[in-house]
Amino acid sequence: MSTQDAVDTLSKTLAGKVVEFGQLGEVAADAEVDWKVARDVRKLLAKDSGEAKTEAAADSIATADPEVAALWRASLHATSHLVACREAIRSLHARIEVGRSKVSTERTADSLHSQGYSGAA
Repeated sequence: MSTQDAVDTLSKTLAGKVVEFGQLGEVAADAEVDWKVARDVRKLLAKDSGEAKTEAAADSIATADPEVAALWRASLHATSHLVACREAIRSLHARIEVGRSKVSTERTADSLHSQGYSGAA
């Protein structure tokens, strides 16, 4: 595989990762909203029922609720997938730049060689 072919393959992979990043962003946003709504509903229920007399107590009750905790965990997992995808995109960008530099160097060497320059002193 030529260097240009490798760059083309990396570029296609990058395009796919960018689409994936958008999808993961939506999943992460939905997960965060689900968690925050469940947390706030649980806090309101704790206050309205008299179970919690202070905001701090309502926070503690909501945090300890298994359903709220599961949604928080899901939100954290979704966010971690988003971060991992973003790092993969950064890595692909760097690899593509290295490949482009190498392609440019190869083209320059080919051009000089075709003009009769051999590089020998």
